[in-house]
Amino acid sequence: MTGEIHTPDISHRVAEKVAAANGTDPLNLDPLYNRIDPDCLNSLFQDETSEGYVEFLMAGCNVTVQADGTVEVAQSETHEKGAQTGSSGDTMKAPDSLE
Repeated sequence: MTGEIHTPDISHRVAEKVAAANGTDPLNLDPLYNRIDPDCLNSLFQDETSEGYVEFLMAGCNVTVQADGTVEVAQSETHEKGAQTGSSGDTMKAPDSLE
């Protein structure tokens, strides 16, 4: 044992927070990969110097993942729980160095 503290991947924290916002278990949600690639999400902001954010809709919630790893979840005002939309509603702000 190395004494390191394990921090859940961003994708796991997203699932947990969206489930909490919907009052359900994360296993009852549609898989995250139906909305965004979890591996890409986990690796996107691994570097502590990363900037930007990713926003997407999941299970009736607006999800924002900040470059510092902060995950914000809020019930969507424009979509009912579980509602399907014709577009993904996903957005991403690239780091300033890439713009």
